[in-house]
Amino acid sequence: MRKLTVLLCILVVSILFGCSKEQQSDDYTDLIYSCNSYQDLIQKVYEFELKNPLHFDSKLVLAKDAIAEKNYNLAWQYLRHGENIVLSKKNNVSEKKISSLYFLLAELSFISNEHDMAADFVEKALATNIDAEDDNLYLIGHIFLAQGKQEESISAFEKAFENSVKATDSDYLAYMYALSQANRFQEIPVLLEAYTEKFPWFLGFGSFASSVYEQLQDIPRSLIYSYLDFDYASGFQQTDYEEQYQNLCDVEATFNDEQLLQQVKPTLELLKGLCKKTTVICDKDALPAGFGSKYLYLKNLSSQKLMTNHDFTELLSIEQFFSSFPAYYLLLWDSARQLFPQSFVEFIPALKKTIALNPDGFYADLARKEVSMLLDRTDHMEDISLFNSILF
Repeated sequence: MRKLTVLLCILVVSILFGCSKEQQSDDYTDLIYSCNSYQDLIQKVYEFELKNPLHFDSKLVLAKDAIAEKNYNLAWQYLRHGENIVLSKKNNVSEKKISSLYFLLAELSFISNEHDMAADFVEKALATNIDAEDDNLYLIGHIFLAQGKQEESISAFEKAFENSVKATDSDYLAYMYALSQANRFQEIPVLLEAYTEKFPWFLGFGSFASSVYEQLQDIPRSLIYSYLDFDYASGFQQTDYEEQYQNLCDVEATFNDEQLLQQVKPTLELLKGLCKKTTVICDKDALPAGFGSKYLYLKNLSSQKLMTNHDFTELLSIEQFFSSFPAYYLLLWDSARQLFPQSFVEFIPALKKTIALNPDGFYADLARKEVSMLLDRTDHMEDISLFNSILF
C-alpha cells in the first residue's frame, strides 16, 4: 500500500505539471521521490517553497492543493506569485506550465463568479499553449455558460464529452442547461439517462427533466419525472398529496385530443392512484419505459400487497437510481415484510438508510416506528442491540 501511495504521488505531480528531472532542481526532484503519502508530499513541498521563493513548480502544487481544500485565497496567492515569476522571466518556465497556471487562475475566478476575468485567463492560457484546450474543456464550457454564450458553451461541452469520461454532476447539469437555453431539447434525454445512472437525485432535477420531455411532447414521461420529484421531496419536506392529485386532474383537463388522452391516461391513473392511495389496475406495458415508471408501478403493487418475488427483484435492481430517496428504502422495507415474513429482518439496513438520508423527515419517523415495533416483539439480545443502534 505504501509503495502504491508513493507511486500515486509521483504520478500526480508528473501528470499535472509536466515535470522532468532536467527541468527541476535536484533537490526538488529528490523531494518528490521521497514522499510516502500525499500529506507528506504537500508538507515537503510547502517547506521547499518557503526556502525557494522563485521556484515555480512548487507554487502550482500548493495552489492545486489549496483549491482542493477550498482555501481559495491561499491558492490565489500562490498563483499570483507564480505569475510574477513568469512575468519577471527570472526562471525558465515552460509554456505548458504557464498554461496550467492561467487555467488555475481561470478556475479560481469562475469559483468567485468573476466570469469575465475567468475568460481572460482562459485566453492567456490558450495563447500560451493551444494544446491545453482539450484538458480544460469542461471549465471553458462552464465559463461560456456563465457569460450567456450558450452555443460556445455547448461546443466546448460537446468536445469534452466526446474526449473524456471524467464529467462531474455539475458538468452534466451545465451541459443540459446550455442545451435547454438553446432550445436543443432533443439532445438532452441521453444526458438525463446518463446522469441518473451516475449521480444522485436532487430536488428540482425531476422538474427540469419533466420540462424537457414536455417540450418534446412526451407527456407520459414528463408526468413521471414530475411525480418522482414530488416523491423525492416527500422525504425531506411536507408535501400535499391532495394538491398533487389536483394538479394531475388539471393536466388531464387540458387534453382536447382524445387520442393523446388515451396515450397519457395509464400514467395519469397510476399517479392519481398513488396520490389517493387507492387501488389502480395498471398495465405496466402502457407506461413509458424506464426506471421511473418501474418504481412507481412497483410502489402501486406493494400498496395493494400484490408484489411477487420477481417484482421484489425488480425493485432491488433499480436501487442505483433511488439511492437518495427515503421513500424508496421504506418501500423496500414494506415489500420485504410482505414477501418474507420469516426473514424480513435481513432488510433492516433499508430502515437504517431511510433514517440516515433525512433523520428529521417523515419517512424517518415511520422507519423508527417500525424499529420500535420490532423491539417490542423480540427478546433476542442480538436483535435488540441491532434495533437500538438504529434508534439511538
